[in-house]
Amino acid sequence: MFLMEDGQLAIVVGDVAGHGVGPALITSSARSRLRSLKDYHSNAAELLEAVNRGLCEDTGRSRFITLFLAICDPSTGNVNWSSAGHTALFISPDGEVTELPACGLPMGVVDDAEFDQGKSVQLVAEAMLVVLTDGFSESHNENREMFGERQVAETLVKLRHRSPDEIADELINEVDRFRGSTSPEDDLTIVIAKILME
Repeated sequence: MFLMEDGQLAIVVGDVAGHGVGPALITSSARSRLRSLKDYHSNAAELLEAVNRGLCEDTGRSRFITLFLAICDPSTGNVNWSSAGHTALFISPDGEVTELPACGLPMGVVDDAEFDQGKSVQLVAEAMLVVLTDGFSESHNENREMFGERQVAETLVKLRHRSPDEIADELINEVDRFRGSTSPEDDLTIVIAKILME
């Protein structure tokens, strides 16, 4: 997360294919490019396009990263967003789940890729934006059954009245219980944006 020049809050989650030095470098490159270009683009899709061009130069299109970018206006709760091969969930106060789909290819694949601007959502009291990596849904147990996207969504709906920290901790605990003795194969990253009532 970082602040834009106009006071809006940018929320970013990325997921790089693979592990080790190469993926760490593309993550670092994406992060630095987002920060250096953020004040020139208030539109999430345009910012992703600019970052993507730089990543393709850096990697020679040999590695890619999925990324979700949301730009939230704290004064209104309006969230404009775009994504490069990465989805997110918006959960309304009454528990309705809306998937915010990928708006384009992962970054680092095609240097002139275009990204659509997603339909904006409104963060109101008890609504939440959840951006997480596929390590949650793709976690599996001893029987090779996957936790799955449906169970992720159902767990989030059940926990929606709790604080973001409690929701994240309990979702991770649910995945751990489901996995049992099976070792994790991927990382678990989650960011939850929610308006907290005092």
